[in-house]
Amino acid sequence: FPTRRSSDLSNTMIDLNGSTIVRTGKLINQNFFQNADAEGGQTAGGYSLSHDITIQNGTIDGNAASIAKPKSVNLINFGHATNINLLNLVIKNGYKTHLVEIAGCANCLVAGCTFTGLVNSNGEEVLQFDICKANDKSNWNGKYTLDGTVCKNITVRDCYFTDVSSGVGNHHTLTGNSHKCSNINIINNHFTNSVSGSSGSAIWCYGFVDSLVQGNTIQGYYAEGISFSGGNVDVLDNVIDTKSAKNSCGIYIYQSSSHDASE
Repeated sequence: FPTRRSSDLSNTMIDLNGSTIVRTGKLINQNFFQNADAEGGQTAGGYSLSHDITIQNGTIDGNAASIAKPKSVNLINFGHATNINLLNLVIKNGYKTHLVEIAGCANCLVAGCTFTGLVNSNGEEVLQFDICKANDKSNWNGKYTLDGTVCKNITVRDCYFTDVSSGVGNHHTLTGNSHKCSNINIINNHFTNSVSGSSGSAIWCYGFVDSLVQGNTIQGYYAEGISFSGGNVDVLDNVIDTKSAKNSCGIYIYQSSSHDASE
């Protein structure tokens, strides 16, 4: 049971070695993991805050159902970083917001992970790739520098998303392709949702460009199996069997400039 947030510096390897860490005590309304610079700060912009951080081989339990008054905090939060790897993890039991947020990061890999359990979800993606920015309503990324840095060169493969209304993606975008998340590859993942009434998308690629969604299986209650906008997004060889509201669909394309979609 960790007693405080882990602020991870560059060149850090955290191997849980099959153990489970549970959010409790002073940590109940904090992130488990976030990145920082050598001084423990988060003021750097671009992709320069930190680099080469890996967390692997264990279970991260947000324990939201056992917390009397939980707050909406991501269990894992990375921003302005490069070479982030989340490998062979079970990440579960968050509250309302994302289980993992990766904002303004480049060259990242999420592989062999399972995502499940999000209490009182409003359709938030459990794994979000965001832009370091704010609008007139909210700050999108907490304490990170809000300079418009986007995510790029990210792969999610061989992961399981179980009983969550929205799996992986983003719900923020900016105008102009240079301000959109790019080269996001979502490959060979499995999405299942047995909770009726869900209104989210298994894969939600809002404003992605030059990206690939391939070889995924999607089953259960989703408003859309895959929804995307942006440009040059290839959606190939996915198996989709959704059931939800009367207007649910397998693939939903909106405001896109070009695409190649096949099922």
